[in-house]
Amino acid sequence: MAPVSTRTRPLLSFPKRLLRSARQFVKDSQARFGLQHQPLGKGDSKADLKRLRSWAKAALGGLDAAPLAAEIQAKAGSLILANAFSFKGLWEREFGEGSSDLRTFLGKKYTKIMMMHRAGLYRFHEDIQNMVQVLEAPLWGGKASMVLLLPFHVEDLARLDKLLTVQLVSKWLEKSSMSSISISLPKANISSALSLQEPLAALGLVDAWDQKVADFSGVSGKAKGKLHLSAVLQWTSLELAAQAGPGEDQLEEEEIEKPKMFYADHPFVFLVRDNATGALLLMGALDHVEGEAVHDEL
Repeated sequence: MAPVSTRTRPLLSFPKRLLRSARQFVKDSQARFGLQHQPLGKGDSKADLKRLRSWAKAALGGLDAAPLAAEIQAKAGSLILANAFSFKGLWEREFGEGSSDLRTFLGKKYTKIMMMHRAGLYRFHEDIQNMVQVLEAPLWGGKASMVLLLPFHVEDLARLDKLLTVQLVSKWLEKSSMSSISISLPKANISSALSLQEPLAALGLVDAWDQKVADFSGVSGKAKGKLHLSAVLQWTSLELAAQAGPGEDQLEEEEIEKPKMFYADHPFVFLVRDNATGALLLMGALDHVEGEAVHDEL
C-alpha cells in the first residue's frame, strides 16, 4: 500500500437560520477546500447523528462509517465541523489473490476473516525484552512505508500502548535489518470515529466551545456569542488489501531463506510513515474484526 489513493472530505454544519448570512463563507470554502454543507438541528439528535454518519459513509467511498462514542447535540447557534479521510494504497510487492484463505482472528472475540500471505524480504526486528515484532513493509513508489507492531502473544494492546514513544519506534527501526519473512495479514477495512473537542481544548482551543464568548462573527455575520462550536468530528479509514502497484515485475527477484514468521492473527498497531522525513502520516490499530464468530464445540 502507498498513498496512491486518498480521499478527504470536510463538512460544515450551520444552523439553518444562520445559513443565509454565512452563505458567502460556505461558497468560498466549497471552492477552496471542497467543503460540503449539511443543515442539522431539528431537535432530533438521533436523526442528526444518522445524517452525519450517512455523509461520512459517502465521503469514505461507501465504506460504513464507524459509530461515534457519544451523541451529538446540534443546538441552536452551534456549528459542527467534520472531516472524513480514506487511505487506500498499494504494496511494493503484492500478496497475490490466490494466497488468501479463511483464518481466525483472535481479537476481542474470535472471528473468521480472510488472511493474505506472502514470503519476502522485509526490514524486521524482534524486541525480546518488550516482546514485540517490528516489520516495515515498503509501499509502492518508495515514498512511504507501513510499520507493523505485533506483540509476541495474543493480548489486548494496553501494554503496547503504554510502551510506545517516538524514541522507541525510532530505536526499533534503526535496529531493523533486511530479513526473510513469511507474513500473514488480515484483509480488512480499519475505521475510526473521533470527537476532537477534548484534544483541541487541551491544545488551547477553549473559547470556541463557549456560547457566551465564542466569536465567529467573521463566518456568520452575526455578533459575538451568536455562534459557537459544538463538535469537531474526524472519520478515518484504511484498507489492508493484497494489491501492489504497477512495475513489480521490474523489481529484482527476492532470495528468501528460512523465513521467520510474522503472523498477525491478533491485535497489532500500524504506522504509515514518510520515508524522507520520518513523519507519521497515519497511526492506528486493529484489535477486532467484524465477521462470523467462532464457537467452541464439544
